[in-house]
Amino acid sequence: MVIATPEIAGLPYTIAGLVSAGGLAASLSTADGLLLAISNALSHDIYFRLIDNKASIQKRLMISRVLLVVIALISAGTAASRPADILSMVAWAFSLAASGNFPALCLGIWWRRANAQGAIAGQISGWGLTLAYLLGTRYGGWALWGGISNVAAAVFGLPVGFAANIIVSLLTPPPPDNVLAMVDSLRDFKVTGEDLTAEELEDIKEKEEALARTQVLQVSNTAEATAVATAEASI
Repeated sequence: MVIATPEIAGLPYTIAGLVSAGGLAASLSTADGLLLAISNALSHDIYFRLIDNKASIQKRLMISRVLLVVIALISAGTAASRPADILSMVAWAFSLAASGNFPALCLGIWWRRANAQGAIAGQISGWGLTLAYLLGTRYGGWALWGGISNVAAAVFGLPVGFAANIIVSLLTPPPPDNVLAMVDSLRDFKVTGEDLTAEELEDIKEKEEALARTQVLQVSNTAEATAVATAEASI
């Protein structure tokens, strides 16, 4: 409808072309950012962290590019099949993202007891329930739960994700001090010390030192990996 507006208004075809180009540019800018984020997350967080933690930078870059092409083809095939109108598909995407990511992000920053096991359990539970409701009501003939449309499937996935995250976190060991220090830095937690006891000030100092040691180690590892990659490239 937006693309047809210039023609309806009797404007030159040049204006319709510019409007079409603007819409295409907006969609491509969003799509390429999401493709890069997904491929980099898979290549780094799954392949490098879980499968081959000694992979070189060149290999990780190649894996990321291959995954980008595969994800782009899957996305294009899904869009070409037209499972629903564009608004419904966007709502599905936001429901899946909210039920899978929001509980882990919210609790990970604002609840100090949250840990990795709880985050994984919450993501699997919330995202899985939302996806099951979407597919079941769309293709499986399921009746709507409480009359709630599948575009709002996160209504069910979000509380399940929060509950699973909290329960599993309480049943497993708490996060280490360096992780807590990193979380405090994410909050941009600043204090003046006027209303804190000596023990609290000492605790904050220890966490800041643990965070500094972690950052130094990360910089050292990155510099070492870069040096090795440069040496391999020169050979």
